[in-house]
Amino acid sequence: MMLLRAFLVCFLLFVIPCTTPAQSPPNHWKALLVDADQLRSQWTASSWRQARQKYQTVLLKLRRSGLRREEARVLRSLGLVELALGDTTAALQTLTSSLNLLKELNIADAELVDTLSDAANAHLQIGNNEQARTLCNESLDLSRSLSYAKGEGLTLELMGQVEYASGNLAKSLDLFETALPILNRAGDDRGLAQTFLDFGYSYSDLSETDKAKAFYEQALALWRKINDPRCEALTLTALGHLYSKLGDKQRALNLYYQSIELLQPVEDRIALAYNFDGLGFIHAGLGETSAALQDYTKTLQLFREAKFRYGEVGALWRVGQIYIANEDYETALDYLNNSLMLSRSLGDPRMQAIPAGLIGQIHERQNQLALAIEDYKRALTFNREGKDEREEAYTLSNIGRVQQAQGSTQEALDNYTRALAIN
Repeated sequence: MMLLRAFLVCFLLFVIPCTTPAQSPPNHWKALLVDADQLRSQWTASSWRQARQKYQTVLLKLRRSGLRREEARVLRSLGLVELALGDTTAALQTLTSSLNLLKELNIADAELVDTLSDAANAHLQIGNNEQARTLCNESLDLSRSLSYAKGEGLTLELMGQVEYASGNLAKSLDLFETALPILNRAGDDRGLAQTFLDFGYSYSDLSETDKAKAFYEQALALWRKINDPRCEALTLTALGHLYSKLGDKQRALNLYYQSIELLQPVEDRIALAYNFDGLGFIHAGLGETSAALQDYTKTLQLFREAKFRYGEVGALWRVGQIYIANEDYETALDYLNNSLMLSRSLGDPRMQAIPAGLIGQIHERQNQLALAIEDYKRALTFNREGKDEREEAYTLSNIGRVQQAQGSTQEALDNYTRALAIN
């Protein structure tokens, strides 16, 4: 579950500002803005869609009146609603328009800090980590020059997410540590909750489960305090993953079902997909392959509906694993080759390594040992390109096992020794 969960962090920082015009538009515009803000705060996909329509109407009126700063503010609100609805491409375009307009107007205040961070978050969600990092650095410099503590803390927290998504776990933890006291002094419960949640992800990845659990529970309490059902659900999902790892499968199942119930009104397909992925992992572990196949098929469907290619890659090889367990190797290869092809287009070697290794398992099971060696060596190349030492050790062990079966005892011993040295 580690690979899929690594991308969940891209969807958590969702802060929508209230529109507070410095120069109030005429009353009929103001009424539309009030309506949109109220709809925005109702935490349902239906209300967000209505809010989006109202913001678009307000934008037309503002453009006709030449109220450009107000236009920038409403563009930001619209972009964040689009982000909530999962329309990341539109959100990025809208937030970039807001950012460009503020710069064109020579505005360099807290509003620009927040908009820079929002645009960075949108880039992060579609995997543009370098562009996200660039915008975060700009936001951080400006927030510090303005002594804008909340903006500084939120930007540092987001920078931690960027490093986490880039595989730089130690650096991400340093950034979360730096952000935490700043957000605490600023009294930003939302920012604190996000930071606690991200600490939980990081410590879970490090297998420090007690620390992870403590941070998740702190995050959960704050999400409930500020009444954010979506992020509450995401934290329940994270706790479900943790209890699944600890072997408390029934508690994990209960947490996944609680999360799914909270997520239904907001129609968050990606977050829902992670819960079905968690259910599939448990059912597969219990040997309930039929239930697991249903769960993973649902996961794949949701990721495809959300056009979330990273999640789709993982769901494809999950389904492939189930077909391997059912000894339907032909169908398994179809899913795994699709996963490998899609992962190539994303350019992430860590994601390419898993389907490549699973294809090796199939050939090994079919006693096609020469092909299996080729597959495992291909996976090993991806492991090394992605600097994934844990998976590198696992792949070396696989190569050693096949070489041993081929009678190449010394070569097998050499690879076992290399694997042990990494571990």
